[in-house]
Amino acid sequence: MNKCEADRILKFCIRTIKGEAVLAPYSVILSFLVSCKEKLEENYYFTHARILEIWIHRFETNKGFLRDKKALQPPSAVDREQSSWGGRNEF
Repeated sequence: MNKCEADRILKFCIRTIKGEAVLAPYSVILSFLVSCKEKLEENYYFTHARILEIWIHRFETNKGFLRDKKALQPPSAVDREQSSWGGRNEF
């Protein structure tokens, strides 16, 4: 693992905590984040792991406080209809 990969892992984990990357239950995301932190530590990226540890602590304390509630819900029929061909698409 090089520094660029470690940076991408950290960014992805933070986006996951914010609810921008992964749609999954709280416990699944938490175990994923902990495994990423351990992987960073194994590869001697202790600063990255420490930053991720702080974000994990925030996530644990507030049960996913940054996660958007809309991101946790499946798309409604109206959303699917608007995004399909012939529906209303806004670019």
